[in-house]
Amino acid sequence: MLQNIHIQNFRAFEDFKAEGFERINLIGGKNNSGKSCLLEAILVTLSNNTLSNIASTLRNEIDDNILFEKNRNPLINSKISFSGKYYEKIFKVFNINEPFNKDKSGDQVIQPELFNVNYINQDLTLPVINQITSFDTIQINKLDKNFADILKIVDPRIENLRSYSSKGNKLYVQTNHSVDLPISSFGDSVKNLVNYFIPIFEKKALGDKNLNILLIDEIENGLHYTAHYDFWKKLFQLSKSENVQVFATTHSLEMIQAFNKVAKEEGEGAYFEMGREFETGKIFISKHDTELLEYELNNEDATFRGE
Repeated sequence: MLQNIHIQNFRAFEDFKAEGFERINLIGGKNNSGKSCLLEAILVTLSNNTLSNIASTLRNEIDDNILFEKNRNPLINSKISFSGKYYEKIFKVFNINEPFNKDKSGDQVIQPELFNVNYINQDLTLPVINQITSFDTIQINKLDKNFADILKIVDPRIENLRSYSSKGNKLYVQTNHSVDLPISSFGDSVKNLVNYFIPIFEKKALGDKNLNILLIDEIENGLHYTAHYDFWKKLFQLSKSENVQVFATTHSLEMIQAFNKVAKEEGEGAYFEMGREFETGKIFISKHDTELLEYELNNEDATFRGE
């Protein structure tokens, strides 16, 4: 697993280090504290997608400044390195003079070991998930009922899923009333759970034992607080059994509370708080293990908010 990261001159990071990542990593902090930037740094360094493809997709789908900090030359001499168990040094240097250009001959690019990386926020996924193709793989390997059990966390009416190429290549949900409804009828909670868990179940169906990375921005979106505990329980268990490492951001105190409860039960989880130094604006990060986080969550005098 990836345990440490060192980022220089990438987006809002001038010289940033984070250490002690676990199997499941939840990252909190105020707006503009670097949470999303951290996910992007992992994405552009470790993904099988090329940098230009990632940057172009992010630019087209969201806005022009996702990868490129205002008033700074984009990705000039950016360095991102990782270390961790079984990965002594994973390192990449960017030296690109203009955004979205391909790497020029003579530029120094040290290619890291690449992983299957899935990046998910509320506007897009990278790589773009073909739900029909992925679910067909899950269904053929008879994991569709197990997948439907995940969706019952937010809607107990759900019995199973089906993919229908004859109905416009869409996923349909079978309910306990024997009615097939398009998955779009079930709102953001079901949609987000499908996006979060399809990469894990497809990996299981394919028998892939390699480490996969799952990046989720604003993981709490669409999930009612009453579903948080069961959601984390499933994610912890599947991530361990299928060799997936998760990095997720949140603004939700209820999500952090449920996360810590499950982390204490399952192990291999830690919460990280990001912020900026008041005088310099430099981004910092602090790790909170389950015991420390429990104390902060329960101490009436603590100022911890997880936002």
